[in-house]
Amino acid sequence: MFGEAADRQLSPGTVSGLRVLARHPGTPVTLRPDAAAALLDGSVPDAVRVLNELTSAGLAWLVPAADDGPTRYTIPEDVLEDARAEDAEHAAEEEREASVRRLVEWYLTSAVRADRAVNAYRKRFGPLYKAIRGEPAGDGWSGVSAGLDWLESERHNLRNCVEYAGSRAWHDLAWQLCEALYGLYVTRRHYDDWIATHTVGLTAATALGDPGAQYQMAAQLGFAWTEQGDLARAQPILDQALRAARATRLHVHEAAALEALGSARLAARDYPSAITYLTQARALYTVIDSAHGMARTSYEMGRAQVWLGAYGGAIAQFRSAHALFGRVGDITDQARVLISTGEALLLSGDPEEARRPLAQARKIMARQGRRFHEAVALDLLSTAAQRCGDLKAARTFLTEAIEGYARTGSGRAVALRERLDELPEPAPEPIEAPPPEPQPQA
Repeated sequence: MFGEAADRQLSPGTVSGLRVLARHPGTPVTLRPDAAAALLDGSVPDAVRVLNELTSAGLAWLVPAADDGPTRYTIPEDVLEDARAEDAEHAAEEEREASVRRLVEWYLTSAVRADRAVNAYRKRFGPLYKAIRGEPAGDGWSGVSAGLDWLESERHNLRNCVEYAGSRAWHDLAWQLCEALYGLYVTRRHYDDWIATHTVGLTAATALGDPGAQYQMAAQLGFAWTEQGDLARAQPILDQALRAARATRLHVHEAAALEALGSARLAARDYPSAITYLTQARALYTVIDSAHGMARTSYEMGRAQVWLGAYGGAIAQFRSAHALFGRVGDITDQARVLISTGEALLLSGDPEEARRPLAQARKIMARQGRRFHEAVALDLLSTAAQRCGDLKAARTFLTEAIEGYARTGSGRAVALRERLDELPEPAPEPIEAPPPEPQPQA
């Protein structure tokens, strides 16, 4: 097994441990010691011992830790293939499935905690969010960044878990994992993962017949297609979200579904329909006194007014949204509103005034590790600086925006590189004449 040399170096416990670790979804497998412990149903020190012995035998290798993160181990494809074949002979299917479900549950619990650190205000339906409601959501800025970093580092494992759960009809786990991944996807724009996982999640929620879960999955998947510009796919899914929301008989869900439809019509540049949906959503949010909902719909209506060229009305909506988000302490969405306020001021012909909200937003997004939104703010700051005649600042902001977009995989980086090439060089700094030398005294 695994080569004679390796066999001689492995203790019986590590041989059986490798068979269990090979049950981890995906190929190859890269995992943390605490995930290995969940799969092995043991302690983290015991899992580390198994992983280190496998590494010494050449059956796994260490992945260097990044930014003080945990050490990770990769088990390569050929080793997994042998181990899985032997595991199928030695272990009953019920035993294998039980260990993988335990692992998927561990990933779900960890993802829920990370997602709650990313955004404590978003409405969730999963039971684990209710279970940890009274716990701190993260220590401010570091909580947001740490949550995003954990989800990013486990992104491939989490997608594999969603797909595995879907293939085993573990519908409860499949849709809850998608709900926990939404904060990462909407921040880092991993559209392929977003659409693939949420397609599984919506199927799972529909199979369960849970209207709350169906609403959440349809709304999140519909938003992904909206963001991708595929409104033909987005519209029927968002219509499904509205039907599921109404089935919950709760105003908050119906309002959110109407809001999502308004956002989709906004993306389609159907501004009258967008404003109709958003007005209906705002009315329901007002009935239930949801400051967050009123803030979001004010923000979206402001965006519609920007497209209609009604910049003064848009800025008024954005200021209302900013105050309402402040009422609930949502700094992230306040920063998004500041970006849109700066854009509206730019379009209205006031680049100097636009620089202030954009600079504030850039600072907040940078501290939270929201690289895409930081790049958007930098992009607009570059335009504002250029229109104010500050070419040096314009080039600096544009260069940083390109770096930010590139790190998130956004195609916007290519267009900005062309703009950078066309941006005039700033005038050279004037050279000050040296002070006159003192004259000798007579």
